[in-house]
Amino acid sequence: AAAEARFVAYEIKEIAKNDVQWRNMAVLYRSNMQARLIEEELRAAGVPYRMFGGTQFYDRREIKDAIAYLRVAVHPTDELSIRRIVNQPPRGLGEQSLDRIVAFGARRGKKLFETLEIADDIEGLPELAKKGAREVVHAIGRAREGFRSGEGLVATADRLLNDVGMTRALTELDGKDGDRRRENLAFLMRSLERYEKNGGAEKLSVDQFLTR
Repeated sequence: AAAEARFVAYEIKEIAKNDVQWRNMAVLYRSNMQARLIEEELRAAGVPYRMFGGTQFYDRREIKDAIAYLRVAVHPTDELSIRRIVNQPPRGLGEQSLDRIVAFGARRGKKLFETLEIADDIEGLPELAKKGAREVVHAIGRAREGFRSGEGLVATADRLLNDVGMTRALTELDGKDGDRRRENLAFLMRSLERYEKNGGAEKLSVDQFLTR
């Protein structure tokens, strides 16, 4: 199936060389399992695409959450990504606690992640929220250092998702939905593994992967 998807991406690029526009080409597939592989190969080949009748792989909730965690590890000032993951999975940093943290940071001219780092100093913030802030700051800090030191993209990303409890939360989901979400996350990690292996001697970064 993977070889088939690579062949499809290759053929599309070859057709495009003959001045055929991307919008005049289509890929028909029978199952969502095929869709994931085809999407991955199209992205790897730099082929733009739109999906009809389904959700693009990178638009799925668990994938957007994982990507947001990776983004924050690389860019701790990315407030949109921080807000997405700060209480995902739940760690006592709900809307009210987050509002209090944001207000505290605004009074001191600090960004959101900087304020999370000093959450213990916020008077009136519940202990559960302070504990959640410490946990997410510690996990992001470990991941940022891992990516900087060349520890390995896959190893660092896997540890990050474990540290923040995302892997455990997905493991606890029952039924077909849980199976699908776990498969999606595993597919994302395989994509990162493939990216890392294909780099050869080139020094790759998770930021480059996210851009791709």
